[in-house]
Amino acid sequence: MSREHRWSIATLVGILVLIVLFALFLGPNILGDTPSYIQALHVMSGGTPAADFIPNRLLTTFGALETVRLLGAVFGGTYQGWFFLNLILYVATVYTMYALIRRVTGSAAAAHLGALFLAGNYGFLTFGPNFLMDIGGWSFYIFSLYFVWRYAESKSPQWIIWAAACIGIGGLIKEYAFLGGAAVAAYLIVEAVRQKRAKPIGLLVGAGIISLIPVGLLYIYIYYRFGYTYLDWLGFNAAYYTYHSRVLEYIKALGSLYNLSAIFVICGAVVIIRQWHSLSAEVRTFLIAFLVSFLPVFFWPAITQRILTITVPFSVLVAAFFFKRYEAHAWIFKIVLVVYVLATFCMDSYLLKAINVPF
Repeated sequence: MSREHRWSIATLVGILVLIVLFALFLGPNILGDTPSYIQALHVMSGGTPAADFIPNRLLTTFGALETVRLLGAVFGGTYQGWFFLNLILYVATVYTMYALIRRVTGSAAAAHLGALFLAGNYGFLTFGPNFLMDIGGWSFYIFSLYFVWRYAESKSPQWIIWAAACIGIGGLIKEYAFLGGAAVAAYLIVEAVRQKRAKPIGLLVGAGIISLIPVGLLYIYIYYRFGYTYLDWLGFNAAYYTYHSRVLEYIKALGSLYNLSAIFVICGAVVIIRQWHSLSAEVRTFLIAFLVSFLPVFFWPAITQRILTITVPFSVLVAAFFFKRYEAHAWIFKIVLVVYVLATFCMDSYLLKAINVPF
């Protein structure tokens, strides 16, 4: 068995261990947003909408709700089908991140560590497999980024089409997936400018059409039936989430989300900056596109760990450059990884209660 295969198997084992630990200590649980999804499922199944029903879940997670409904029929219950769907997406997402990091950095060891730092992340592990829909958006966002990199490697347009398809499908599951469109746009625009060619722009237009047709049809349907648009959802969030200091809220949310991994992210950023001119044009452009892709989330009115979890995939890729640089010391990184995962499991019960401040 090759060294690369050993790292791949070790990653899969790590994912499965985290799933077992999640099932034993963290969930799955019915959380604050879960009832709104159940209400939307009731309407989708032909039930009469309640007087206070708001179609925001139909607008933003229609595809995920329909999948849960179908899997619920197969597994004998809505929650059983829901949990199965989220577990499949959780495993697929982490393993795709492993494949992406391995291809970008050329190091299976760095990919193993980066993937497990994603898998054990507080936001990703706490909210991903639970009775929420966020994991679907995160999944298709990462799938689309993987295909953008495959395009960067090969310059074959088919990979951009695959990325666009992931964005289009993922957008029906959770709107995080649309951030992948920012990565596609950023990469192709930079490529067009660098090569002084119009072909990447034509590819971008095609990708945009593929990405937006599914959600466009959904938005028309929701508006026709309920008179509700995404602007209504945005307006609700803008009115509901108000903060004394957005800076402090970001510090609290990102601090609990990253904890010990922030050290490796900073070190990875230093490695990238020092090696910037020696990196290939494809790697540099991809890193820029990846960074640009999640920045729109900071314009969203709400500041929560769930929303900011979308920043974690980029951070673990950055950290992976540090892991690769000091690959011989991987055992030290694994010790920190264990503490990092323990912090995830203790975050809600102990750590947030101890450090949360009332502003």
